[in-house]
Amino acid sequence: MYSYVSQATVKPIKAKNRAAFESVQKALAARNLRPTITFIGSGPKNLVTRWEQEPYDLDYNFVFDRLPEEFRADPRKLKDTVRAALDEALKKEDFSYGQDSTSAITYNHRTGGQLDFRLDIAILMKDEKGNYHRLIVDKHLGRCLWNEAREMQGVTKRARRIHEARRWNDLRERYLALKNQYGKRSDVPSFSVYAEAVNLVFQSIPKEERPEEADS
Repeated sequence: MYSYVSQATVKPIKAKNRAAFESVQKALAARNLRPTITFIGSGPKNLVTRWEQEPYDLDYNFVFDRLPEEFRADPRKLKDTVRAALDEALKKEDFSYGQDSTSAITYNHRTGGQLDFRLDIAILMKDEKGNYHRLIVDKHLGRCLWNEAREMQGVTKRARRIHEARRWNDLRERYLALKNQYGKRSDVPSFSVYAEAVNLVFQSIPKEERPEEADS
């Protein structure tokens, strides 16, 4: 079954990652690349789960508000440059070298030879209109592409309302129950499970107690 990973476990890992990423930012600055690095997904929400004693995932975004044209036009070059800087910094912290997935660079961390958690690092670019695009790998075409990142703003607003209504523990219970309902072999993404939990908890709040309705 799924269970939650404690904040006591995640907090020192987050601090160690922050120190490594500072080294990465210095290396990238030498190439005129200056990403904003954000801890995203289940981590900052205290919703990190793991199946039994298997590895768990922590997610980060490297967000570029501005990119030199050589990297904007050649996303593969950008990804290779970021990955090289990450490889150099993270190998000192018992991580593997980076591995390509469709929308992230994945790093495995081992303690005493045992794989205990992974980092998934996505690369995003901001365009002239303020929209964000995620760097993805199209395995059919064999190249990197920019894909517009459409965030579920309604889910974010409802989650904020749940916080305001002091129902976050209800959300934690519902999210974990749904994770176990879908099970390990489900192909439903964790964010979709989270969105379902948010909507169910929000709708369960009596209207007279519910904060201002969020956009769907």
